[in-house]
Amino acid sequence: MKIKTTHLVIVQMLFCSLFIINTLSAQEMPPAQVNTADVSEKLLAPKIELKGNVVSLQNSVIGAEVAGQLMQIGMVGSIFEEGQSIALVNDEELVLRMGMETASLRSLQADLVFRNSEVERFTSLAQRDNASKTQLQQAIANRDMLDQDIVVAKFRIAAVKRGLDKSKVPAPFKGMLTKRLAQKGEFINVGQSIAQLVDTTNIEISVPIPLNYIQLLSKGDNLRVSSSRSTYSLQVRDIVIVGDQQTRSAEARLTALGTDLIIGESVSVFAPRALPQKLLTIPRDALVIRGKHTFVYRVVDNTAEQVLVNVAFADGDTVAVKGELTSTDRVIVRGAERLQPGSPVVEL
Repeated sequence: MKIKTTHLVIVQMLFCSLFIINTLSAQEMPPAQVNTADVSEKLLAPKIELKGNVVSLQNSVIGAEVAGQLMQIGMVGSIFEEGQSIALVNDEELVLRMGMETASLRSLQADLVFRNSEVERFTSLAQRDNASKTQLQQAIANRDMLDQDIVVAKFRIAAVKRGLDKSKVPAPFKGMLTKRLAQKGEFINVGQSIAQLVDTTNIEISVPIPLNYIQLLSKGDNLRVSSSRSTYSLQVRDIVIVGDQQTRSAEARLTALGTDLIIGESVSVFAPRALPQKLLTIPRDALVIRGKHTFVYRVVDNTAEQVLVNVAFADGDTVAVKGELTSTDRVIVRGAERLQPGSPVVEL
């Protein structure tokens, strides 16, 4: 009996020792180092995620303006400056026509010299009554008709010259040749498509906005856009207020100039689905979820105070919350994982 009593005393002493050691350790444990962020009040609206596509402002199928054999065409992937030749059509027939039209014009001009002299001669004779007025009028008419023939000949030469210029198919804007629609050696007809040119610099995002939410969006608004590589804040350039009967949506265009987005790429666009309202916001990293409870730790007198919150909605790395917080509070965003209510902390 005496031995059992002794054992019981020893066990009680051990428990007391452990309690004292743990208490002293907790008191001597240095404060946890944490990162904090301010609670802020912002005007925010819940968002709906929509799928958009990156498109080019200029995407053209280039056609030939003269007929002939295709002598040369650019390589796919090549960049062409505005006005630079994309393709070359055989111009031998046009060169021959230019020679013929030029010779015809010179012949008419030589004939005009004779017609002018005829008018002068009949004018002189008519003044001396040695020629009838009818003869003079006929000479003048023949000269004037020849004048018009010369005008027509000059227009024909201009048309041939234009054809010679157009035998070198120019790029209507700076862009990349993305597709060959004809090959070297093929005979090309007027208007036939020969290549596709795409402006890879001036790009936009086309996104369908459900008609239920279209009134919540305005020209000039900035929307968050996410790709597989990055996130952007892009401005709404314009809204096409014409709904599609099948999708019940209208198109919005967002300027994407200066981004690394690729034409044809799919992106996520976050558009408002309700009117904005003033809410308290905190960084997403401040949330601590344990079981069914969501809370944050705010710093009060260098100690961690636990505050239960309800998440209204997320907006990127920011979340709107409701709880016993104010816009003057600071919440812990790094180092809250092992904290307990009342733990001493030091802000970094």
